[in-house]
Amino acid sequence: MALEAEVRAKGAAKLAALSVEQDQAQSWIEALLGNPFESPFADELKDGNVLCQVINAIKPGSIKKISTSKLAFKQMENISIFLKKAKAMGLKDKDVFDTIDLYEARDLCKVIMCIHAFGAVVQQNSGSTGFNGPFLETSVKYAASNERVFSEEQLAKQREMASGGTKMTSGSSDVMQRSEIQKTGITFGNDKSGAGSGDISAISAGSSGIMERSG
Repeated sequence: MALEAEVRAKGAAKLAALSVEQDQAQSWIEALLGNPFESPFADELKDGNVLCQVINAIKPGSIKKISTSKLAFKQMENISIFLKKAKAMGLKDKDVFDTIDLYEARDLCKVIMCIHAFGAVVQQNSGSTGFNGPFLETSVKYAASNERVFSEEQLAKQREMASGGTKMTSGSSDVMQRSEIQKTGITFGNDKSGAGSGDISAISAGSSGIMERSG
């Protein structure tokens, strides 16, 4: 029991360390679909329906029929379809989470970072796809050579999570509910560079000492 409690505590601490990224991912999805989340982050995405809608919002008609079934295997199938379509649009295997990471909430950190990586792919490919936003403002960037660039802040968070040394701060929570769509971390159309609106905040504006990794 003690070990199980420790594992849960570490998982919650890791998720708390990504609270900004989670908020930005949620805000982007809400802006894409034009609807605020009605449930906490993990619950809203669990059945895969919203994620499939995200694909269709970016590339209309990609998913012909999105299941609304309450059956577990159909909901997990929705998640799998999202991941398949996201990879077809350029997301790399190393950035993909496992279906149970979301469905059973085993690793929501991977889910959050997958959404950020996918958001970076969408923005990178916007010139060829004609998609004009909204875009997720993220420090993860996909270069033309499929290299990913991470900010020093993000690398520090990843190191912290890997060591399990992140401490939870009071007031941090893995549950976020909002009654209205927020625009934090979102760019529209020509604002994709992040310049302009005072309502837009990036994960990290600066990027001294960036590290490039092969995608």
